[in-house]
Amino acid sequence: MSATKEEKRHELDSFILDELPIATQVRLDRSLLERAANCPFQARAIMDGRVNDSSHAANSGQAVHDAISATITDYIESEGQYEPADLRNVLEQNLRGARPDIQPDAIAGARASIYEIAKLIYRTDPTNILAYDGGEDAGKSGQLALSIEPNYLVTSELDFLYAGESPELLHLVDWKSGWGVHTAAQVFHSFQFNLHADLVFENFPDVQGLEVRVLNTRTGAFTFRVTFHRSRMAAFRTRLLSAIAAYETEVRGPNPATWPAVEKCSLCPAASLCPVSGETIQQIATDPKAALRKLVAIEASGDQLKKLLSAYADEHGDIIDGDLAFGRNKPASSRRSPAAIYTAPKEEASE
Repeated sequence: MSATKEEKRHELDSFILDELPIATQVRLDRSLLERAANCPFQARAIMDGRVNDSSHAANSGQAVHDAISATITDYIESEGQYEPADLRNVLEQNLRGARPDIQPDAIAGARASIYEIAKLIYRTDPTNILAYDGGEDAGKSGQLALSIEPNYLVTSELDFLYAGESPELLHLVDWKSGWGVHTAAQVFHSFQFNLHADLVFENFPDVQGLEVRVLNTRTGAFTFRVTFHRSRMAAFRTRLLSAIAAYETEVRGPNPATWPAVEKCSLCPAASLCPVSGETIQQIATDPKAALRKLVAIEASGDQLKKLLSAYADEHGDIIDGDLAFGRNKPASSRRSPAAIYTAPKEEASE
């Protein structure tokens, strides 16, 4: 029986570590470092297994990645004999072979881009495919590493790296199957793609540029191309070292720091454990159904209060408190206006 993908990754990790001049280097993958740079408490909670950060969406997204990877492997093994229609059929079959509980979402997450992916693969000579997610069997593993001496080996997996017309410029496509809309600016500033550029420059010393695009497989839309230049990577290496420092001093420390922000905390899988995330965020993370019931109750209470204020305003006139006002006089209208909060007009100074 062939080894699973996870077993192959462990074998690859062992191979990489054995090849290092310092065998005691600790592997730090991109996800851990990005979490450390975002919030050490979250990184530590996930690292310690206190949080299950798996989800149906993540699992179906992985199934999309696996289906594309298997299709690329078939294309390489055929020595490029597939036509675009053949690749489309193979990719559809691989998507249908996903685990039954996530298969419908995996198909929905890739349906719009099946032909785009097939054309991209077809237009790339198999010998120009340098690395891809799941490419271990073809000798083209997407798992790249760079050594931060003396202690760390930084790793990340690239989805689809290939060569083009210029030997100094490589091309990377990343598959995203979620609902998020990605922009060129996000690609340019992201920790993930800056690290991928750093990894490419480390492993391909003659390459001077990396062109990156994201394909949203759910919509079939590519981002504009973003080019990372070797000569401009010093700033990112500083950012990477800062993330490693956060891992060393905060994530591994006895009391990992919390770096809260509403935008981050509202999406954090460790929010229910965090001492500073706030009661509302913790409640949503712990019991979203109870939070929904609370919202309904608050809105019902607000509706009742609005009715009472409306009755008062109809009897006594609009209620005015500085710039705030409530009543029927907000807009000029030919029919009776609904009672609403509005900005009270300023009294004109007498002449």
